Amino acid sequence: MASIAREGGLPSVLWAGPESFAKSVRRGEHPVQGGRRREPAHLRMGFADDKLSYAVYIGLPTPTFDSFGLDLEIKRESIWHGPV
Repeated sequence: MASIAREGGLPSVLWAGPESFAKSVRRGEHPVQGGRRREPAHLRMGFADDKLSYAVYIGLPTPTFDSFGLDLEIKRESIWHGPV
C-alpha cells in the first residue's frame, strides 16, 4: 500500500478510465471518456502460486470530514492454501 500512497492514493490509481465502456466505444466509433462514478471506488489485488494465495480488497472509507478522509481501508483480506 505504500506504493499506492506514493502515487497519490487510491483516487490517483483509479483515474485511468471509466467504469464501463459502451459498445460504440469498443467498436472505435467514439473516444474513451470518463464520467461520474456510480459504484464506490475500490481496488482488488492478489497473488497466487501452487502453494499459497492472497487477495486484498481495498477502498475509500465512509466519507468523513477529518484529515484521514482519503486514507484507504482494507475491506476484505484473504489468504488460503493453493492457487484457487
